[in-house]
Amino acid sequence: MDGLMATRGTSSAVGGALAHRWLDPLASEDAQRWANLLGRTRHDFHHLPAYVALEAERLGGRGFALLVEDRRDPSRAALLPLILRALPASAACDAISPYGYPAPLFTSSSPSFESAAVEAFVTAMAARRVASAFVRLHPLLGCPEQALGRFGGVVEHGPTVWIDLQANEATQWAGYRGTHRNLIRRAGRDGLQVQFDEAFARLDEFYPVYAQTMDRVGASDMLSLSSSVSPAQDERRYLERLATLLRGRGFLALVEQQGQVIAGGVFTSCAGIVQYHLSGTATAWQRASPTRLMLDAVRRRQTARGDWRMHLGGGVGAKQDPLFRFKRGFSPHRGRFCSWRVIPCPDLHDRLVADWQAAGGSREAAGEFFPVYRAATNQQS
Repeated sequence: MDGLMATRGTSSAVGGALAHRWLDPLASEDAQRWANLLGRTRHDFHHLPAYVALEAERLGGRGFALLVEDRRDPSRAALLPLILRALPASAACDAISPYGYPAPLFTSSSPSFESAAVEAFVTAMAARRVASAFVRLHPLLGCPEQALGRFGGVVEHGPTVWIDLQANEATQWAGYRGTHRNLIRRAGRDGLQVQFDEAFARLDEFYPVYAQTMDRVGASDMLSLSSSVSPAQDERRYLERLATLLRGRGFLALVEQQGQVIAGGVFTSCAGIVQYHLSGTATAWQRASPTRLMLDAVRRRQTARGDWRMHLGGGVGAKQDPLFRFKRGFSPHRGRFCSWRVIPCPDLHDRLVADWQAAGGSREAAGEFFPVYRAATNQQS
């Protein structure tokens, strides 16, 4: 990964008055500069330096943020979190967002600045020989789609669900599907209770129900950090490190029946946005609707604390599947989950695609997968 570190902290003139800098979340000065920009605009947990660093380790890359600043007007800046991944037998790399919605952030809504900043992002990536970049946009934080579309493609994947925590209680409750309200009331009558743990001291009680859920959906290696230990050990280690990051920025919500944890969720809380990040339910309690009760309790708690939005997300792979249908029963509000796909180095990208095709890759079989050269080939299937 040495090649991915070569230009950390360097800056150069880009787009006339704009300059860019690659910020390393593991370098204290860079992390502070990164945090300073976050303090100037609404953002989410996925934008935090420590989270980007953790996700980079999980994905086998190196975390950075591209910072673009206007040297004539210090109030105008933009930041793009990325994970750079080395390409085999090459000094080049490609880029992907951390898991979640770490969209580019802009401190100015000036269309001319947004366009120049996006151009600066692409120019900086091209200078670093980034073959392609896949960037997830945020359904609640507006992005300059027109500017992004000038230099790449903006692809809409599907809807997400969010709750307006600034609405009054009656309005929020009325936004629930009738069956959700009935099942929440029944869960309460059946003695289910929700407890909150901001210190993540009860992670040991949450992990078994989370692991059961991962086994049921066939995603036991979802949070893998390495291949040196078992998937279960890796998942546990990831959750422990995530919990460390979330102290003061999130919490555990645990559903209990007579003191026994039967369901739970990891929630993030950052700049007024509550995210439904991870959850699990014990197999024997799936029919008892503990997750509905948990989400309702979180909504009420965070409303009382003055938060802005509770984002439930969408379906698996952004599809309108049973998971999405479950979530949409909590609110009529929808977000659009989109991604930005850009090719900063077309020559490098085309060469990678040609090599991939020579190894048995099929564009038809790859479908909408991006970057296409990372899709499975016939030799891999």
